[in-house]
Amino acid sequence: MFVGGVVTYALGAKTDLLGVPAELLADPGPVSREVALAMAEGVRRALGAAVGASGSVVQTAVVPGGRGKVRAEATNQAIVALCDVVDSAPLPGTRVG
Repeated sequence: MFVGGVVTYALGAKTDLLGVPAELLADPGPVSREVALAMAEGVRRALGAAVGASGSVVQTAVVPGGRGKVRAEATNQAIVALCDVVDSAPLPGTRVG
């Protein structure tokens, strides 16, 4: 079941809503593997969900183009990664198909 979603672009939202440590935002930076993992954990905690996209899986990609293209590709990759997680180990109470 889809519980909800959180879109956090501003640094303050990452810390205030998701509990991302300010130290991680400073170094290694807001667009890093460490921050992505902290955001996913924060989403899971905030919503009481079993999986948070990127979950415990972080993928790195270089996407040429503007912000819209990067966002669209990040969304596509997050959905594919989430489907892979659910397909490999279905969560209790979920059904795929």
